[in-house]
Amino acid sequence: MTLPQKLESEDLPAKYQALFKELEHLRKKINQLETQQQEFKKVHAELRKSEELYRSLAENIPDLVYSLNEFGVIQTINQATRMFGYEPEELIGKSFPEFIYEEDRDRIVNAFFEVVAQGKTYMRSLQFRVETKSGELRWFEANCRIRFDEKGNFLLQQGVCRDITDRIETQQAMSQAQEKLEELIRTRTAELNARNEKLQQDLASHLEIEADLQEQAAEMEKEKSRLEQANARLEDLLAKKEDQLKDLEERIMFNVKELVLPYINKIRQQESVENQLAYLDILENNLIDITSSFTKRLAIELHRLTPSELQVANMIRQGNRSKQIAAKLKLSVRTVEAYRNNIRRKLKLKNKKVNLRTYLASLE
Repeated sequence: MTLPQKLESEDLPAKYQALFKELEHLRKKINQLETQQQEFKKVHAELRKSEELYRSLAENIPDLVYSLNEFGVIQTINQATRMFGYEPEELIGKSFPEFIYEEDRDRIVNAFFEVVAQGKTYMRSLQFRVETKSGELRWFEANCRIRFDEKGNFLLQQGVCRDITDRIETQQAMSQAQEKLEELIRTRTAELNARNEKLQQDLASHLEIEADLQEQAAEMEKEKSRLEQANARLEDLLAKKEDQLKDLEERIMFNVKELVLPYINKIRQQESVENQLAYLDILENNLIDITSSFTKRLAIELHRLTPSELQVANMIRQGNRSKQIAAKLKLSVRTVEAYRNNIRRKLKLKNKKVNLRTYLASLE
């Protein structure tokens, strides 16, 4: 709103002077808001640029980067799904265990729900087979982290999967080669012992043969020693290579989780443009650095509970009452009471004078 430049408040009747001052105040406020709007647009553009940079980083690494909800359903996943024949859109919204080979599935699912039941941030490495879209079995190693809030509520599982089929096959081939070598040594040793025993029965007439056999035995020992030394060097080399790969993976995950995600959250929480810009500067520098160098366990009895029942059971164990649980989980008190009854029934506490919270605490 713009007022005539030559109009002064003293030129107006007294009853309009307060209105005139208010209009002047509103004009200045509008100008400030317009300026702030331009600044906000700039901040949002910078934020989108940072998010695109992070997304590009996740999409271009060769490993599978994913996140799951508390039921094991895929929330996000990168383009590396193509390594086993799927597009990301085919997997988002589906249960991750569906793609794990049947013989490995129960082990992985049980490990996931054991950690969820604990309600504490936890990180672990798991190996399992995945059946590709074409039916081929591939070995994967997943380094995953399950995150909870300060109240023990599940937030998400984040993880990185790496195809380790070549490593597994190499280890298997080495094991087979080692077995063949040991069998060869046993066979040759047995043969030498048999021949040596026979030669001892006729030592006088077979001195030359005995000398030859002793020479062969000495050569075999040297060959065995050379093979053992070569095998030791090979195992040491493989161990160092695996440590290097693991170290690289851990550094990438650490950098993204510790240097990128926290600042994106902080930017979203800030109302001050100055603070947002400051965090953007930090985030930009962290992203440049990254791209330039690159959860005690509850007892086994709880495996019969559903994820929602496990969540309610954990809150009961922490001392929450039904009304508190209902408020925190946005459920009705009647629903929470139904969960309590199901938990007592599945834990075989129905009609028993046992305090549910005390019992759950005893399972820690």
